[in-house]
Amino acid sequence: MMKSVGHIVKTLRAGEAGATAMEYALILGLVSLVIVSGIGLFGDEKAGNWSAIASTMKAAQD
Repeated sequence: MMKSVGHIVKTLRAGEAGATAMEYALILGLVSLVIVSGIGLFGDEKAGNWSAIASTMKAAQD
């Protein structure tokens, strides 16, 4: 298994198609990192908003 993966990596590094594939993989990784970071940052903010709405609704119900 490792020999076949190593062979694929060597083949990709050797050609121009490999460089393009590596560039796309790098771009995909960076975009994924930005998305996950954004969800983490804005997720906490949105959770606070939902908690405030729930508290307001509960207070109005009482």
